[in-house]
Order: sequence, then C-alpha cells, then structure tokens
Amino acid sequence: MDGRFELLDEEVKNLSSDRVETFSSDSTPAKRIKRAKNTRVAEAVRRLHNSENNAMKLDPKQSINSPHNLAVTTYMLEQVGIAFPDTDSDVITAACKTYFESLKRSHRLDQPENAPQKKKLNNAMKTRQRKTRLLASRARCVQTPAEMAVWAHATVDLMSEEEDGVVDGRAVWIVSPPPQRDEELSDLCQVLQQRKDKQSAGRQWLVFSSVKLLS
Repeated sequence: MDGRFELLDEEVKNLSSDRVETFSSDSTPAKRIKRAKNTRVAEAVRRLHNSENNAMKLDPKQSINSPHNLAVTTYMLEQVGIAFPDTDSDVITAACKTYFESLKRSHRLDQPENAPQKKKLNNAMKTRQRKTRLLASRARCVQTPAEMAVWAHATVDLMSEEEDGVVDGRAVWIVSPPPQRDEELSDLCQVLQQRKDKQSAGRQWLVFSSVKLLS
C-alpha cells in the first residue's frame, strides 16, 4: 500500500503544478506556497499518518478544509514540527497537503467506475519501473570513454518497453524501442545489453562452480 501511495505521489507531482494551497478554514482564498521539496519531511508525514499508534487519519472522502481533516493536519503539523524543529511550518504543511492529495487520488481510483483508469495507471507504473531498472543495470556495465559520451544522453524514457507477450501461440519477450531514440544510442543499448547478459552468465557459472565444490 505504501509503495502505491509513493507512486501515486509521483503522478500527482507530474500532473499538478509546483504550487499548492495552505490549509485554511475560512472562505477567503488560501495563500499559495511552493510544494515541499524535503523528502525527509514527506516521509515523516507518511510514516506518522500510517503508524498503527496514530488514530488521527485523514478522510479522503471529505474536503481538506473539513473540521475532521483540519484537526488531523494540525496534529500532524505539530508532531512533525517536533521532529524537525528547524523546518519552516509551510514546508510541513505542503507535505501534508501533498499526502492528502495522494490519498484522495487513491480513493478515487479505488471506485469501481475508475477501474480502467487504475489499471492503465498501474501498467504505466510497472513499465516505468522496468525502464528504470534497465537503465540502471546497463549503466553499471563497463564502458569505453566513447560509449560513456553517448550514454550520457540516456534517460529512463529512452529505454525500451519490455513485456511478456504471445506471438503465434508462443510465449515471447517483446521489446519495443522508443521511436525518439537515435540510432547511435540504440546500438549502444544492444552492446551494453549483450555485455550485461554475458556478465550475468559469468556470475551464474561462478555460483554454480562454488556450489559444486562445496557439495
């Protein structure tokens, strides 16, 4: 559940502007502040809210300015402020607001009528996670200076989409390179992938040999 909230947080950040409203209980427009950038504070807010010992839970079915949610956010602001006494209260407030948005979005996606959207979002998250792992694994391969110059332009979005599929009744692994990736980087991706597979095979052989010697 926490992992899903973190991923949903990322989507909220991408879809929302970089500014959020502070909490306000009156009818006047709330002052706008920059979104919190302190990941430690954001993590503290998440952990406090989800703690088994915490009975003060945000209700995503209500407005952020409802009496209940205002009481919860005030409590969280006080508790996190104790742990981070040198942190501006606006930063903690923004972190609470962002987490409420993720809870609200998660609640909305859990509704039956939004099942197709939830499935699409989950698939997109899985695809990005695979691309991130692929980028990291290839980056760990030994590269020549010339290869490093080309690889410096590699990003997650330029990695291929890889997934299980069925072609002619056979289970296959489908690899779909992004159309915006240039030929030089595509060639290097193939080279690094072959190099990575060779290194993996070598490590597996060493493990097998060690087990055989110990048996």
